[in-house]
Amino acid sequence: MSAQSRNRPPSPSGRGSGSGIGPMKLTIAMIVRDEAEMAPGFLESVKGLWDELIVVDTGSTDGTQGLFAQAGARVIPFSWVHDFAAARNVSLSHATGDFVLILDADERVTPHL
Repeated sequence: MSAQSRNRPPSPSGRGSGSGIGPMKLTIAMIVRDEAEMAPGFLESVKGLWDELIVVDTGSTDGTQGLFAQAGARVIPFSWVHDFAAARNVSLSHATGDFVLILDADERVTPHL
């Protein structure tokens, strides 16, 4: 087992081994702000798919952070600087998966994906 895989937290899906053998670890990365209304549908659509969920919150006041944290996401507060690339880069800097899927809270993952 590599040092990198030993340092990874266990994944909710149980798929990510980090050993290079078997399934790869999937991180979903998001930028959100006041998405409490959209979060339940989003979370339901990705249930069981991700090993790590990184949520960069740019100033929610509607309970968004709590909803994602309760679902097992790592929520990173980020002061909005009017730059989506800056917020996206923060999410990517926290991702530890072998693959990163970037989604928005209003998107839904379907079986066809």
